[in-house]
Amino acid sequence: MLDAACGAIPHREYLAFSDNYETRICVDFSIRALSEARAKLGNRGLYLLGDITRLPLADSSVDAVISLHTIYHVPQPEQTTAVDELVRVTRSGGRVVIVYVWAYSLAMDAIFKLRGWLGFVRRLGRPPPVAGAAGGAAAKGVPSLYFRPQDHDWFAHDVAARHSARLKVWSAVSKAFQTRFVSDGLIGRLTIAAVKLFENVLPGVAGRIGQYPMFIIDKP
Repeated sequence: MLDAACGAIPHREYLAFSDNYETRICVDFSIRALSEARAKLGNRGLYLLGDITRLPLADSSVDAVISLHTIYHVPQPEQTTAVDELVRVTRSGGRVVIVYVWAYSLAMDAIFKLRGWLGFVRRLGRPPPVAGAAGGAAAKGVPSLYFRPQDHDWFAHDVAARHSARLKVWSAVSKAFQTRFVSDGLIGRLTIAAVKLFENVLPGVAGRIGQYPMFIIDKP
């Protein structure tokens, strides 16, 4: 199994993705990330320094591919090339799973607009807050990671049309949604249950209007 842009395999649960494979091929352009991945996988992994748009692997050389939260960090003109490379190295009958993020989520936009409107209604009639000094020091500027997500049109034209990809869901909700709407109490648990029900019953719809879609490509 190829883990394209594996990083340091940041979550323990991610290790289980390769349980049914003899070898997990980790490709990344960071030596440090590959070293950290090797500390977790050991001899079950093969570690290659490489570029996802020019994978150092032969055609049809792996059984399956995962690419988690990676493609939208690739320069936008090369994102289609990155997907093509993942398919190229997959054998006939193999599968490619890509986790992406939409540039715009209809569901998240609607929820936050509703939240803002309800907040405006609650504030009507209240006295304006007293202006005060901002608390805390400003965060030091640090270079941001390149981030250029695209929309469903790109998926339809450059991924689905080229590779017969299916649309599923990784997570319908954004991190901002989780921070603002999911608490430790009963309401938070009910919110998560409702989200999971939506994702499980309508995975294609959740992937289309939610925040984090999952592209499934079964290579003929």
